Amino acid sequence: MKNLKMTLAVMGLFLAGPLFAQQGVQAKVPFSFYVGNSQLMPSGTYRIAPCSTHVATVRNCSSGVTVFHMTRPNDKKVQEQGKLVFHKYGDKYFLKEVQGPSISTGLAIPETKNEKTARDEMATVTTFETITIPKPEDTKPPNQ
Repeated sequence: MKNLKMTLAVMGLFLAGPLFAQQGVQAKVPFSFYVGNSQLMPSGTYRIAPCSTHVATVRNCSSGVTVFHMTRPNDKKVQEQGKLVFHKYGDKYFLKEVQGPSISTGLAIPETKNEKTARDEMATVTTFETITIPKPEDTKPPNQ
């Protein structure tokens, strides 16, 4: 049993090394957004980093609120500068992709039930807008 604990501890050190090398990206997000089915994350500065092969952390730097979410690597070329990609449905934003020089491959966040519902609602909602057009005599310039 003692050997098993030691083996697990050593394996943990080997696995943790590459993860600490990947620092992630930090960005100021000017709008509230969702990370999958998470609570609404307020606008602010965020640090996003992989914590394992298929999980990333999204942390608000000022409040410390952290969300863990499943990710998958994407095959896009590593960017010199970091980049966050969001999908927008109406007034709702969803984090979809994270790229950066300190992340070996980009991180893609799969579509979740929350995002699918927002997408479907946008496809089925019809918005009516009324525009009032002034009468021609109301648009004449003064002194005529």
